[in-house]
Amino acid sequence: MNIVTLDTKDFSYYHYRSRPDLVEFKNDSDEKVLENFKKRISRLYPKAYKDQIEEEQQKMYSEYLKLFDWSIQIADSKSLRASISQFTHSYMELKYPLLKDQYEYLIDKLFQLLFQYMNDAETELSIMTFLVILLLKGKRLITINIDWKPLYEIYKSHYKIDQGKTIVEDDTKVKTMFHKLVMVSRAFFKVEAFEEIHDQIKQYLVPHSNYIFFGLNALNLFLPTYHLSANSPQSGEVPQQIQEYMAIWNWIESLSYWDEKWSDLFYRFIKHGVNYNWRPMSVSIYTLLTRLLDVAIGTPTMVHVKPMKLKAPEHFKSESDSKYKYSCIGKIFVCLMNNQGDTMDLLKSLISKISIYFHPSNQGEWSSDLAEFLLTTCHTVSKRHNLKQLNDNIVNQFIEIVNQPLLNTLYSKKKHFILSACKIIKDLAYISPNIIFPNLINNFYDSFESEEEVNRVISTIEIMSTCFHPLIISNEQFPEGKTHVYNFMQLVITGLDPSYPNKSSASFKFFHRLFSCVLLSDETAYEDDSQADRTTIMSTSSFSDWCVLFIESVLKFILKVSKQSEDSKKREIPPGMFLQETLELFFSQMSDEIYTTILDNLVRYFTKTFEPDYYKQFGMVLKSAVLRDPKQAISKFLPVIQGKILSKSHQILELSDQEYQWYLTLLGYMVFKGGYALVTFKDRLMDILNLLMASDNKIIMKFTSKVVRKLIYSLSKFYPLNNRSVPLNVVQEKTSHIKYWGATSESIVYPIEWFEPTSSEIDFASDLIQKFLYERVVILNEYVESLKQPKSIPLERMKIVNQLKLINSVLRSAISLLPNNSEVIENMYFQDDRYSFKYRNTPFHSVYGQTLLKKFDKVVEYIYESLHKLLVHVREVNDEEVQILQCIAKTYLTLFHGKKDFQNPTNESLFGKWKNLRGLKTRNSLIFKAYKAHLERQNSYNYYQPIRVITQSVITDLLDLSVHRYREVRKQSQDTLKIILVHHPLAKAKIVIPQLLKNITALNSDSEIKGTIYLLSYKSIYKTIKENWNSLKTLIPILLLPLDQKFKQTTRDLFSEFKKKLIGTKYKPLIYLNQSTEMSHLSNGNGSNNGNSNGYHLKYQTTVPKEQIEKAKKFVLKKNQMNLESLHFIIDKVIGLLNSHEKKDTVNWKDHIYLLGSLIYYYTLIFDSIPNTGFKNLNLQLLLDNATIIKNGVLVLIKNMTSDYPLTRMLSLNIISQVISIDNPKYIEYCHTGYWDRAVNINSEDGDDKMQIDNPLELNVQMFYSTIINFFRDDIALIFNSAFMDKLIKFQLLDHDTEGINHKVSVTLSTKSLSGSWPNTRSSINVQYFKIPNAKVYQGLLNILGVDATFDALKSHMETLKSKPSKEELSLLSEIIAGIARYIVTGGLDSDPQRAKEILSYLTEVLMQALGSYSNECIDTYSTAIRYICHNVQYKRLTWLSDFLFKLYESSTNISTLSKSIHFLRGFLAEVSWKSPQLLNRMLEIARKEFSNPYKQVRSEACRLLIRVLNYQVSYPRSPSNGRILLEAPVLPEPSKQMLFDLIKEMDSPHVTEETKTSIKENLMVFVQSTHSKGFGQILTRMLPTLIKPILSLAADPKKEILDLSGICILSMSLSFVFDSDLITQILQQLELSSQSSFWKVRKIVLPFIQIFFFNHSIYMTKEQSDKVFQLVTNLIQDTQIEVREFAKTTLASILISSIDGKRIKQLMDTSIDTLASLGKTTQENLIKKHSLLLTLSSIILSNPYYIPSYFPKILDQLSRYSFSVQPIKSTCESTIIEFWRTHKDSFEQEKLAFSEEEIELMRSTKVSPTYYA
Repeated sequence: MNIVTLDTKDFSYYHYRSRPDLVEFKNDSDEKVLENFKKRISRLYPKAYKDQIEEEQQKMYSEYLKLFDWSIQIADSKSLRASISQFTHSYMELKYPLLKDQYEYLIDKLFQLLFQYMNDAETELSIMTFLVILLLKGKRLITINIDWKPLYEIYKSHYKIDQGKTIVEDDTKVKTMFHKLVMVSRAFFKVEAFEEIHDQIKQYLVPHSNYIFFGLNALNLFLPTYHLSANSPQSGEVPQQIQEYMAIWNWIESLSYWDEKWSDLFYRFIKHGVNYNWRPMSVSIYTLLTRLLDVAIGTPTMVHVKPMKLKAPEHFKSESDSKYKYSCIGKIFVCLMNNQGDTMDLLKSLISKISIYFHPSNQGEWSSDLAEFLLTTCHTVSKRHNLKQLNDNIVNQFIEIVNQPLLNTLYSKKKHFILSACKIIKDLAYISPNIIFPNLINNFYDSFESEEEVNRVISTIEIMSTCFHPLIISNEQFPEGKTHVYNFMQLVITGLDPSYPNKSSASFKFFHRLFSCVLLSDETAYEDDSQADRTTIMSTSSFSDWCVLFIESVLKFILKVSKQSEDSKKREIPPGMFLQETLELFFSQMSDEIYTTILDNLVRYFTKTFEPDYYKQFGMVLKSAVLRDPKQAISKFLPVIQGKILSKSHQILELSDQEYQWYLTLLGYMVFKGGYALVTFKDRLMDILNLLMASDNKIIMKFTSKVVRKLIYSLSKFYPLNNRSVPLNVVQEKTSHIKYWGATSESIVYPIEWFEPTSSEIDFASDLIQKFLYERVVILNEYVESLKQPKSIPLERMKIVNQLKLINSVLRSAISLLPNNSEVIENMYFQDDRYSFKYRNTPFHSVYGQTLLKKFDKVVEYIYESLHKLLVHVREVNDEEVQILQCIAKTYLTLFHGKKDFQNPTNESLFGKWKNLRGLKTRNSLIFKAYKAHLERQNSYNYYQPIRVITQSVITDLLDLSVHRYREVRKQSQDTLKIILVHHPLAKAKIVIPQLLKNITALNSDSEIKGTIYLLSYKSIYKTIKENWNSLKTLIPILLLPLDQKFKQTTRDLFSEFKKKLIGTKYKPLIYLNQSTEMSHLSNGNGSNNGNSNGYHLKYQTTVPKEQIEKAKKFVLKKNQMNLESLHFIIDKVIGLLNSHEKKDTVNWKDHIYLLGSLIYYYTLIFDSIPNTGFKNLNLQLLLDNATIIKNGVLVLIKNMTSDYPLTRMLSLNIISQVISIDNPKYIEYCHTGYWDRAVNINSEDGDDKMQIDNPLELNVQMFYSTIINFFRDDIALIFNSAFMDKLIKFQLLDHDTEGINHKVSVTLSTKSLSGSWPNTRSSINVQYFKIPNAKVYQGLLNILGVDATFDALKSHMETLKSKPSKEELSLLSEIIAGIARYIVTGGLDSDPQRAKEILSYLTEVLMQALGSYSNECIDTYSTAIRYICHNVQYKRLTWLSDFLFKLYESSTNISTLSKSIHFLRGFLAEVSWKSPQLLNRMLEIARKEFSNPYKQVRSEACRLLIRVLNYQVSYPRSPSNGRILLEAPVLPEPSKQMLFDLIKEMDSPHVTEETKTSIKENLMVFVQSTHSKGFGQILTRMLPTLIKPILSLAADPKKEILDLSGICILSMSLSFVFDSDLITQILQQLELSSQSSFWKVRKIVLPFIQIFFFNHSIYMTKEQSDKVFQLVTNLIQDTQIEVREFAKTTLASILISSIDGKRIKQLMDTSIDTLASLGKTTQENLIKKHSLLLTLSSIILSNPYYIPSYFPKILDQLSRYSFSVQPIKSTCESTIIEFWRTHKDSFEQEKLAFSEEEIELMRSTKVSPTYYA
């Protein structure tokens, strides 16, 4: 399939990257790519090998392309995956670039392969992963077009859309990766694809159906939007499709997933539609996104009124980060701002609404969500500003809006909030340092000066460390930033407080950032320095003293903070301190003078210090100090350490083990990475080491070997010489170095200085290896030889162990210098002539400056031979020498690159804190990057090593030890073996697996079984076995049988677990290998073909010779046949064991279920052979090849339906039910079929005929299952006799027993039978008692055996069941009826309509009798049965059922049958695909009639039916010109509206009885509340003005039930989102009328409605509407009833927060204060007036809980004056003042700075002593 078109500019992303403002940033060229690659090489890599990298890259890619092409043409999936893996490693890890032609060639080929390998999940996943990488990384370079249609077909197949049945479930990983592939591919869809995708997917956007979620996901995934940035005219109208999506977005409420997906889609629309005029739509977008924020309404105290949160169907949900939706919200708001800041007022309003939630005291469930939203918003602004600079006005406005919430977030008690806020503030600090820093600096000083909580100090340190770089480099906008550096240094050093680890961690991070930017030297001022520079320079004169203080503080801190771990004597520093990284920078940044001073102090300190428990921490200090100047440092430290362990006569002093450990550890850290200086001290060091290694003290030997190891590493490896912020030549300049503070300029920070070993260092390392490795091995070898002598001495265990440990320790560093010249075994894979057609590639190994010592070319073999001799001798003499055997296994590990070399100890996460959008990297982060790149090359060298003779021998030894009787030996050997196999992957199939299969076949002992299973379970071995039929053929027959009882229980359990794992869905073997296009051409007689569909990249093409392709094809055909034979062999074995399904003592239920699971698993493999495009391209030959085996397996499953083993019985029935139940596609109709094309007045029959669409997918499904059924149709009749049927029904009744475990299992299986399309009406379905597999079985039996053979047998059972009123019998009866009925309605008896009529007549009689008599326990069961019958069936096929249900309703004689009949009508309506107007009107009449029924049971059913009817009746306004859906409230038909009007009138009608009125009131409120809580509130939007007043009036009803319901109902209504200004006006008018009610409870309930409604709509409302809201609330705050006034205070505070109207607040304040003054003394007459005025002032105070505006002192003064007045004035004033001080106590000292002394004193004077009741 050719999905890619090359060399085209007709794709979405091209239009985006061609925008004039983006051309520079979004376009690459080959020249630019190569230039950047060369620049990377020259800057990051050592001189010794940097010149070889480019040539290596070319050779690598050339070889990989050959392997890639060759594997494609011979259809070798394993080699294909290998080539992709090698490409990915080179591209992602080694950073080797690809050029435009290479990108396009690979992408073109890979898309072709994607469709070819859809039956091979592993290869498919590998292809998709590589495609995602290529499309992401190459999108600025390539010019291709990708056809979306084939991808869409795959996507539909993943969700089984229009498919009905499924063969097997899709691999979740494959599905997830496919989603990623579509996301990156859509950038390359044609521009026209936008319209095409819209038209294709719109059919699924059915409001009442679950398919709407599929449609939404598909739109979200497929719609390309990049082209919108170029194709839109300036200030043009938003495209009609997007306007239509806005309308659809508003359809569903209370469903977070729905809003999340739409916000993601609209983010892309708005981001790329830069030239559209989004302002008209912005208020709607802001309003919709308000509900996605999901905060408490207006105030945290009302969080309980949030609506019930609905869930999208799991089947259609796609994976996403739970916080991603908040990221989308922030990004949308920023994109809407555009460069003119068009929607800044809206953003300001929204932030104001939610600002109170950012305060540290708010730790509710919404906190992290809002933090994510705010941080993403700020991050996006920074990103856009860096891409294209925003104007200063926009930046300043934005920072003004977000600054206070950000600062509040800084002081959260949740650390990740603080760190996230720090990063964002840092980004903003680069943009506007002059705005950001003044407050931050003041807060920093205040936090240290005042006695504040530690949390605030930590936050200020965190923010200053994060923002340190912009602080010191903003010379133009904030030049005084540098002047604070020394003050910060002095303050933060006090933060090294062992009592507070978080505080210490923050301090170390600050110092790390400080030392990465600031050179620690006493500077000299120059004439050209600015005033700020001169001030800064003066402060540097104290740097020397500060450095002394710092190192002293660190040493004290280490001693106090280090804690002893539970499992060892070592003391560890708490995590997050970054001690080593900070100290390395500290010493690197010092001037020579300061360094000398500090070094002398450290020498004195270590001379007198002995802290053995802290050897690791003090070793870090010493190592860091030495790295700055190794020669000087070693010259001072070495004599000290030598003097501590050796006497003047060069004898080892008598010391304790702790002292040896302490001094030798210091010696090791001293020499580590000593570089070129080490050679200077060679003789002295060798003398010391010789003396120490001659000791027989194991502690001395152990730690001396570590010194040797560190020396060898330091002499032979490449590593950066320092972490200084600038190169040495810059430091040596005679100038003021403060201009280099925070330097990031490439011209300054490069080059990186590396240690690159010369011959002197290599010679030193060689001497160490000779002396301390080779000679030790010789000694060991001689000792082993001596043990073999006839009169040998006894084996000395500890002597051997100590020698082995020494050898292993030194070998860890030496192994990379030792050449392995052992004979290479010819590539094992190609030794077999069957594989001669494969490409013989040799994996490349990256160069990294490796040095091999030729003089030691035989040492590796010699070491192995010595170890092997020892191993053989020990196992012969005493196989219980566990320690020796463990040491041998460990040494094997080191000998074969099992131990990774020393890694960079720097914590990479540390640099994430300093990462910023501007790409400003300090030199230490570049050094880290360079060293990491070097180590990556070094580590990659050790992978894919050739298998040598000694490699094979070592693996054989380890396999033997892996099944040793002692667990310790087994574990060490197994771990060693697993790591060696990583480096020698070919050894798995050729050496390891054959031996393991031999072990498992023998089953000799517990240890052998355990050791073997452990290795078999190792991922790479397990995967290899599962994908190889030969291995399975050997293994499965053993695993099918239970393990003998002679083995231990733990062994048997392990054996069982492995058995279960082996039939897991992960890693499946292929039965049929793929054939390439070239192989197909051979079949067609066309000869070889190069497979180049586009004919564009011939220079990369490798053509495989025709004879090799012929060999490959023969191999594939033969392999397929062998695989098929192996499959049949295994299945025959399983079937043979399953044929006996009666209980046996030798076979327990676990063994039996394993057998059944195995059978199902291997049948799944057959069906897996059909590509993942599902039934689209059906190949029945695959079934015919396996006809016999399928038949035998199905017959066994059928027999097991009556097995004595309950679980296997139910599983068998479930599988058979899926196979034999078939629906005729002719009568299947999906609810989305023609939904948007149907006319409103079309009748049901015409609708079915006109909308019937042939579905080839369903026809293929029918053909597939019919073919399978034909395999066993004749045989099944012999099984299904009367005895079998009796037994089956007996067991099914048992499975219905709710007390048993069988019921739970059967419910689980039944639940899994549901799909995304059932229930398809967003209406939940109950399968607790209706077992779907049972119904399917009976439907299938009729299909296979025919009606005559089946129905009569079932009829007798039905007669028996219907006579028994128990729940179990009636439930089973419902399943039989449902199965028979569905068989008929889906065309099972079309050939005999009379017979069909008779059976349906009988079924209705049975139903009438059963439904009229059974208990309410079965109501859901029979409702589900009705839904099963109706699901996706044409309405005209169901008229008999609808007639029966209406008849059942009409003939109801009691409450129970009446309510049940309505319930069944509701179930019927839920599943009928075509909701005909006639059907809906008839049900509406029933709902209306029973709505006021005096019995609640009936009323409730009528209410639910009404909700469903209205949901289906509602129509969505569409444009008369083009049919587009409009953003208007849905419209109900006039009869439905009139019905609701009539119900409202009857509530107060004098002609209606009180009982009926009560019934209507209760049910109407339940109806309204349920409609909103279930997400269908939009259907009542146009009715809200009509409903509000009558429902509000019910708040004064004397009946408590109605009173309680009214509150819930009113709050539900208030949560509605209305996008119609006229409707909002009408709603406010009704609220005004209600606020004038004579009942105070009605007036009070108006307030929460206003509060919630205004919170949701404040952005959407006009000024007049907002004024009306304020007028309503201010009127109610003057109410005569105190409860109304008090609630009005809270409401007014909330709407003041949402409105951010300063003028209104000032007007309210001035009016209130002036009026209070004019009223004079408080009297009974003016009490209410004064109270209302003070409540207004209190509202203003409460509207700013975490900020003190300038007008607060006046208000507080007024409240204070009246705090001693009469009640209720007194309590109002007191509580407000107490609340003010509660929320402002922590920040008052800072906030008071904005006020005069008089105002401060005035506020302080209002403090009230808290009372007991406060």
